Formats: sequence, C-alpha cells, structure tokens
Amino acid sequence: MVYLSRHGSPREKDTAGVNYVITNDTDLKDADSLFATALPMVELADVVRTRIQARRAAIFLDTCHSGAVTAAAGFNSSQVASPIFDRLTQGVGQGIIASSEAKEKSYESDKLQGGYFTYHLVRALRQDGGAASVDKVFDTVRDQVSKQVLADWKMHQTPVLSKSTQSPDIVIGVRPETLAAHSAN
Repeated sequence: MVYLSRHGSPREKDTAGVNYVITNDTDLKDADSLFATALPMVELADVVRTRIQARRAAIFLDTCHSGAVTAAAGFNSSQVASPIFDRLTQGVGQGIIASSEAKEKSYESDKLQGGYFTYHLVRALRQDGGAASVDKVFDTVRDQVSKQVLADWKMHQTPVLSKSTQSPDIVIGVRPETLAAHSAN
C-alpha cells in the first residue's frame, strides 16, 4: 500500500502537460521552476511499478488534481494522462484511488483536522474488520467525500478509481481472526 498526501498541480501549469506532486521545496514561480523542483506523478508511478514486488498493490493519492493519473469508467482519453495511467495499472491486482478528478481540488476541513478524502479513506479501510476490497473502500469514499464537500463547500470533489485490467479483488488488510488462525498453525 502506498499513501501520499500533498498538494498537486494541474497539468495546465506545465508546458508538457505533466501533473506534479508539490513537495516542501517546490518553487512555483513558473513552469520551468515547477519542472525542476516538483515530483512528477509519472515518477511516483515508475517507482511503484518497478520497485514494489507485490502482486497486488493499492495506491492512494490525496492531492489536488490527482485524478489526472487515473482512469475510470466513462472517462475519455483526453482526461487521462495515458503514459502515467499505463505505468500505474500494469501488473496483477494494482489499483489507484485518487482524491479528486483531474480538474478538481481536494478539500480539507478544520472540523475533520485534515482532508475529506483521508478522513473517509481511514474510515472505509476499517470496514469489514479491515478486510474490505478496494472496490468497496472506493464506493464508500467516493460517496462520502462527494456528499460532504458539496455540503460544506458547495464545490465538487469526486474521488476516482483505476485498476489494472487483470485485477482480482484487492484487499489491503486481513481479519484479525485470520491472523490468529495462521499464528496457531
């Protein structure tokens, strides 16, 4: 499991249409400074693809505009950064849940002491004793985040899910009783 919560840039800020994760030392002065000092999301995708040896992986991105690196049913190719998406979804059982669509911001709440996405993600990961599938986690997060951001901010934030084409159910955790049964053997 990979989880990243940072600021993100829209593709329109870069001359090559690249989406970036904004780091502590990113210089936002202009497109060249952004390129030189931010982390391209494609590089994050490459690290996950080439360094993580697990057959199943779940990636959670809580950044503005993170939906640019994912694809979901109904999205057309102009909304998806295809090379990035191809890298992220290679392999068996790899899935990405992004906090917002490509043109959307990801909102935070003082009341929740952080982002709506992260708050609802943690709650959803605890479903079914920690053994909920990524699909079920996504359904819960998408519904709760969309509803709450609209109610609190009168804005849209729509989480996005992408999975590899060969993706079986991806379950991040296991039930505590499963662990106990394996320890006894």
